[in-house]
Amino acid sequence: MKDVQPRPADSQLIDLLNKRDGQQTMLMLRDGRRLDVRNIAWGYDMGDEFAHVTTNCSPHIDGLPLDVFFTNEVRAVTGECGVILYGEGQDVRTEVAAYFAARGMGVQVSPKDYSQQVRSGPWRRKSSTGDHHVWVDLIATDGQVLQGGYGSGDSEEQALLRAQQRYRQEQEGGPVSGPRRLP
Repeated sequence: MKDVQPRPADSQLIDLLNKRDGQQTMLMLRDGRRLDVRNIAWGYDMGDEFAHVTTNCSPHIDGLPLDVFFTNEVRAVTGECGVILYGEGQDVRTEVAAYFAARGMGVQVSPKDYSQQVRSGPWRRKSSTGDHHVWVDLIATDGQVLQGGYGSGDSEEQALLRAQQRYRQEQEGGPVSGPRRLP
């Protein structure tokens, strides 16, 4: 009896990760892990249609961890700006909502479009958000808006991910030194 290797079921994902070689790419896995990926090495075990992947090892990047996962564990892939490049947008909504709930607040799609306000404000030249038409607000557990227009994007998922990214940077240290708090 001859073993037959099945066709890969993940070629679209592997191709995407290879095309993004050297660029910041975030992977959200089904077990809740978030991986910061710049490059991959992958292969298939006999009989598997999903690859095992090692991240940030070819070449190794100082400061980034080596992670290992199987491609069927990937829920979503986002680029530098939070744009969903692959995967399940609904899970992104659930994940971002859980992230903010763990911090005692919520996030909702804003009924207000802040793009005109951004285009006419003093930061209009520095911001690409004036062209976005989906905005999200940070809200208290009682539904009161804490900060309107906290994240924006071309889709709900993109706006939610940008709000989460902004919160991480501004409130949890991110690239900005020291923790900060909302006013």
